[in-house]
Order: sequence, then C-alpha cells, then structure tokens
Amino acid sequence: MGTAPESRWRVMHPGRLRVRRWDDEAVVYDDRSGNTHLLDDRSARILERLLAGSAGLAELAALDAGAGPERGSRERREAAAEDVLSRLAREGIVKPLRK
Repeated sequence: MGTAPESRWRVMHPGRLRVRRWDDEAVVYDDRSGNTHLLDDRSARILERLLAGSAGLAELAALDAGAGPERGSRERREAAAEDVLSRLAREGIVKPLRK
C-alpha cells in the first residue's frame, strides 16, 4: 500500500459497527452489510483508536510501542499497522482521508 506516515485514516461508517472485545481479540459486526470480522489485538486497538477519530499511520503504529520489545522497531510497527489498515480497508471498515 505504501502509506505515508503523515497520511490519516478514519472509520467509514462508525455508527453501523458493533465491536465486542475479549482479552486479545475482538469481533466487529457491520449492521449494514451483516458481515462479522474477527480481529487480533493489534487490529482491534487500531480500530478502537479510529472509532475515536481520525489518526495517522505513525500514531496508530505507536499503539504497539508500549507492548514490549517483541513488537520491534518503529519501522516494523508502522509496517504492521499498514497491513492492518490495508485489511480493514479491503473489508470496507476504514479509508484514508483525502487531502
């Protein structure tokens, strides 16, 4: 996808999503489409942050910063966040903001 660190993302239709969290997983139900999505902890944290308002890639990657050294370098966290955003975008849940 090649998202620039300064690009911002948002949830497409926050009012139609229902999120339920269990430990390090979450289930997201889309009222309009009827689709259900199972998210891992990283994906759930990113979605929860975006439900609060738009955010940039660097900010979303920083959600992993306090999770310990196993999360890797800033570049690895940004790549992982970018993967999550790509998947959520394919599912029609998030989209980048236009400038």
